[in-house]
Amino acid sequence: MTAAALGEPPFRAEVIGSLLRPRALKDAGRALQEGRLPAADYEALLDAEIARVIARQEDIGLKVVTDGEFARSSWFGFFFEGLDGFRLAPSHFKFKNAEGEAFEWPTCVAERPIERRAPIALKEFERASRHAKRAVVKATLPTPSAFHFFRLAKAVSPSAYPDLARYFDDLVAIYRTEVSELVQAGCRYLQLDEVPVAMLCDEDVRRQAAAEGGEPMALLATYLGLIERILAG
Repeated sequence: MTAAALGEPPFRAEVIGSLLRPRALKDAGRALQEGRLPAADYEALLDAEIARVIARQEDIGLKVVTDGEFARSSWFGFFFEGLDGFRLAPSHFKFKNAEGEAFEWPTCVAERPIERRAPIALKEFERASRHAKRAVVKATLPTPSAFHFFRLAKAVSPSAYPDLARYFDDLVAIYRTEVSELVQAGCRYLQLDEVPVAMLCDEDVRRQAAAEGGEPMALLATYLGLIERILAG
């Protein structure tokens, strides 16, 4: 259903982040990775769970719905997994749980010029659109800042991109193609998950970024400028 039929966003209420995966889907995903479950069986369960959560959102009256990001490996890992040219390396930042325990996690490093193999989020949007009966389907993407901030100067190999601006040019081109395909498929509501800019609101994060050679205000200008370029036109 189109946004015009339901009123234009912003809507009064919506799901912003991902939804918790049900245990059955988590267990099926592990079984798939270990070769104990056929891919077709996993896809069938994934499809059924996405249909369930979309129906639930519509039943409680939400006018915009999400697939819960059930098909993704992480909030932004799925995106660089759809690109060639990256390898994994530890993030310079750590996450902490409620008890204060710190956890390392891997992020991406561009070791070769990056290229998109195929549409990344299109299949998710099309699947969700098949299940939505009354609401607008929202597509979500991480912002390009996620492909730089977590390792800053070490996010890009100089042998791949002697000029960092060329790396950002390639990222913008990939995003513009991705967004264009979503629009052509009928997407009228796109959420960009801007985590690094939110992190830069934290004084400790700003100090750590500065120690890694990233001037916080310059980073903000760069990251917001990338979004402007992606959405231009």
